[in-house]
Amino acid sequence: RDNFPSPTVPSFPHSPPERSRGTTSPVPQSLRSPIPLPREVEGQLYLNKHLQIWSHYDHICTYKLILFAIMEKIYNYLENHLLEIQAKGKLFFLLQDLRKVFPDYSVNALQMNLKRLSKKNKVRFLMKGFYLIIPPEYFFRKILPPELFIDPLFKYLERPYYLGLLSASALHGASHQQAMETYLFITKPPIRSTNVEGLKINYLVRSTIPQVGVVKRKTETGYINISSPELTAVDLIQFQHRVGGLNRVTTLLYELSEEMSSANLKEILKNNFSLSVLQRLGYILDCVLHKEDLSLVIKDHLLDKKIFRVPLKADLKKEGFPVHPVWKIIK
Repeated sequence: RDNFPSPTVPSFPHSPPERSRGTTSPVPQSLRSPIPLPREVEGQLYLNKHLQIWSHYDHICTYKLILFAIMEKIYNYLENHLLEIQAKGKLFFLLQDLRKVFPDYSVNALQMNLKRLSKKNKVRFLMKGFYLIIPPEYFFRKILPPELFIDPLFKYLERPYYLGLLSASALHGASHQQAMETYLFITKPPIRSTNVEGLKINYLVRSTIPQVGVVKRKTETGYINISSPELTAVDLIQFQHRVGGLNRVTTLLYELSEEMSSANLKEILKNNFSLSVLQRLGYILDCVLHKEDLSLVIKDHLLDKKIFRVPLKADLKKEGFPVHPVWKIIK
């Protein structure tokens, strides 16, 4: 053994240190043999063990590289497909439609790449497989204005709706400030409020959508259902607690009354509105805003109805205060 030359073992991150005379072998216990082996054989066994470890690591790296290449390919295909959708004037897409376009890719692979696009502010998930495409002009807002996607969203959900309250007032020019929240009227079942990138959509439930008073307004991507000025006025009185109280409602009604007409107001009264709501609206139009032409329409409508005393604000007391002789409003 003394005449054997010392083998040269390549340097590895975990290679055994040089063995000095009189020290124990650094070869792991699992590689040791009960029969004494030449030093170069022990070194070769140790080298083979590390080569197996590095070979396994190399296979993992190769798999990751292949996976990355596949994901990058899907990402590029998705990005090009979204540009084609946007070129057709659409700013939304459905996950189920993507699965039809890319049948060879799994849902998880598509969703992972959609998350990548979302981090780059190119798409935004809204609800139930419904995604928005964010064009460059809305890049910093990270979300589209609701009037650009509400109509296709509710067509996808197959539910009736209309834009109302402050949102409709702003579109009719009756609000000088941009509404911080969007108000949508829907039917049952209710939907939780949507909060995405600073956009909040409130869903107010009605038993039925009014047959008269919902009109279509043209937008950049199509049409949207909104309440007419007359229907908006009735809704503001009924849902005054949702928009800041009666004082704010009165200010909005003053601006909104410029867009209202007696003929359209008479037409929407065919809907089944609460008599107390009509009493409050008639009183404000007549005694506060002095819009006699509009208040007269409501007054004629209530002539053959049995009305009772109601407070101007729903939470006020009914006893001990004077009552208006026409509108039966407790002052």
